[in-house]
Amino acid sequence: MEPPSIYTFKRSQVPPLDDATKAEIAEIDLAVSNLILSNPGHYRALSALGKMLYALAERCEIKLESILIIPDYDIADELGNLIVSLNNLPREEKSTIVFEAVKAKTAIQFLARSRGWSEKEVLIEVELVAAERFRDLSAEEESEIVHEISQNLNEFD
Repeated sequence: MEPPSIYTFKRSQVPPLDDATKAEIAEIDLAVSNLILSNPGHYRALSALGKMLYALAERCEIKLESILIIPDYDIADELGNLIVSLNNLPREEKSTIVFEAVKAKTAIQFLARSRGWSEKEVLIEVELVAAERFRDLSAEEESEIVHEISQNLNEFD
């Protein structure tokens, strides 16, 4: 379970790194660098330093997890622009989808009359057969079908 965010900022409102904090970080960097340089080949010193730095990094990560940075824009508006629906498709693509739907409905009605079934029974049978065939499709066959559909849509261009 993730800890709750204590601080929340819009990306543009994240506080800048002030000069005093930059200077403190630089001092720590210098002190650690000097310690490493003054102890070449000293396994225990370098090992202890590495463990301490690792622990400090872990503590920083824990603190970072309490900060939530959110986008400057309204995510709902942004997603609304990305959602594809019949309303925002080009006319040719919309016509193709409507035509295929009318064709499928006609086929279901034809099958229902010829077999003496209800349209619902035919639809259930078609869905079962289609699901079985789809389950057996390889990724390559799916790609071929997508390519074929794309080619059919491009005939309108």
